[in-house]
Amino acid sequence: MLKSALIGFLFVSQIAFADSKDPEVVKEVDLQKYSGVWYEIGHFPTFFQNLCDRSEAKYTLNNDGSVGVLNTCYRNNKVFTTIEGKAYAPNAQEPTKLVVDFGFARKGDYWIVALDSNYQWAVVSGPKKESLFILSRTAPMETNLLNQILKDLKDRGFDTDKIIFDKYE
Repeated sequence: MLKSALIGFLFVSQIAFADSKDPEVVKEVDLQKYSGVWYEIGHFPTFFQNLCDRSEAKYTLNNDGSVGVLNTCYRNNKVFTTIEGKAYAPNAQEPTKLVVDFGFARKGDYWIVALDSNYQWAVVSGPKKESLFILSRTAPMETNLLNQILKDLKDRGFDTDKIIFDKYE
């Protein structure tokens, strides 16, 4: 009886905590190809984007191998805020697990969990799937492609119901 109760508890625990596991990341990224402008399609709620209608990021490859980051938030079709930083991979063995440093002790995980082979879209997250950003080279994203990405994310344990979609006219 105790054994079956313990097995049942372990099974229920695995189900309850399955979605909190760290997401699997892509194996490699060519930062030269990744550089450029990315339009945000959707994201999990964040305090730093709560007033943004839409956002975009511009990435530039630095001489030291890090990536320059310029994030822009738009409100009412005007630039509302910008923030600059630098992204780098703390562990060379995990080149797609980056950290973005915006200074003043403001750092965030930037894990590339999905990436189009032609670098036309990407999905970024972090530990325990607590963050999520869907990025595209064009906006708005084609509906069928977005639906495929959302299905994949849901299958991987992401709570896609939390996604806030950027507003494009």
